[in-house]
Amino acid sequence: RSEDILPLAEHFLRKAQKKISGSAKRFSPEAAEILKAYSWPGNVRELEHTVERMLILASQVEIKLEDVPPEIRVSRKKSPSKQKNRSENQCQPNKQLLGFALIFPQANIKSPKQTQYQSD
Repeated sequence: RSEDILPLAEHFLRKAQKKISGSAKRFSPEAAEILKAYSWPGNVRELEHTVERMLILASQVEIKLEDVPPEIRVSRKKSPSKQKNRSENQCQPNKQLLGFALIFPQANIKSPKQTQYQSD
């Protein structure tokens, strides 16, 4: 339920702060709204990992909209300006993969561009 998302995200933020010792202490209203609007197909586990990633990426006391992973930001209704932001984000270094690698250093993480598909 969407009304449960923010309390859960805040719980996961406090939990991640103990584990990672990040500086972010709260979500900005824009970031909170995006989290509530997202469908969370990976359920609670996806929310928890996303909050950890945002904590790693946050450079201020507040987790801002730009700290929310692009795949969650673009899940809203797309407008031309949002389409432009999406392509700009794809050109920037993938901070989300880096953050994930810091949380799970033993994982074999590849960006989609590194993945090669073989045809039979």
